[in-house]
This record gives sequence, C-alpha cells and structure tokens, in this order.
Amino acid sequence: MESDLWSKLKKRLRELSIAAADYAEEQALIGKIKFEILTLKHRIEHAQREIGARVQEMSKLPKPPDAFKDTEIKCHLSEIANLESQVARKREEITRVAEQIRNRHPEPAQKPTPPSPESKTRAKPSPKPKAKPSDPK
Repeated sequence: MESDLWSKLKKRLRELSIAAADYAEEQALIGKIKFEILTLKHRIEHAQREIGARVQEMSKLPKPPDAFKDTEIKCHLSEIANLESQVARKREEITRVAEQIRNRHPEPAQKPTPPSPESKTRAKPSPKPKAKPSDPK
C-alpha cells in the first residue's frame, strides 16, 4: 500500500515537473516573439516619424506638393504596411507556439473516482417538514 502511494506520488511529481518545464519553455518562446513584436512596433513608429518630418519639410515649400505622391512618403507607407503584417504574423505565431507546447503532453484523462465507503451507506431520509400551526381567526 505504501509503495503504491509512493509510486503515485513520484508519477505526479514527474507530471508536474514536465508541465513546469513546458510552461517555462512556452513563456521563453512567447517572450522572444513579444520582443520581436516590440522591435517591429519601434520600426513602425520610426517610419511614422519620418513621414511626419517629410510632411513638415514639404509644408515649408512655396507650393506644397501632394504628400501621397511623394516617393519618400510612399516608401515609408509601404514599409509600415509590411511591418504591420509582420506583427500580425508574430501574434499568430504566439498562438501556434502555445498550442504546440500544450499539445505536446496532453493532460491524462481523469479517471472517475470511486465512491467513498461513506457514500455507499444508505442515505437517511430527509426529515418531514414540520406542520405549521393553524392560524386561529
């Protein structure tokens, strides 16, 4: 009986250590991807500042040109669109990484617990409700 308990305890500890290792790996990978997203967002902000600086330069000209026809601004807008799509892909990657790691060691199916010996005893009938005293009128 004692060795059975000990083997169950060892098995559960092994499961917990695997789960902890998987969680740590998941968080490390997700952290790396989140850092990559942050880097991409900084690049987006930089491109946006460049657009603002270019528009400000253009506004000082005697006859300001259409900003959307400016090749430098078009280049920055294209870069921003590309970076935003990379951010979206990185966010999808976070979901995939989490699912892959979580599915690596699926939780064992829980065995139904046998009823306790106490529950096998015959249930006592519930007490009958007490009669209400009649209300004399």
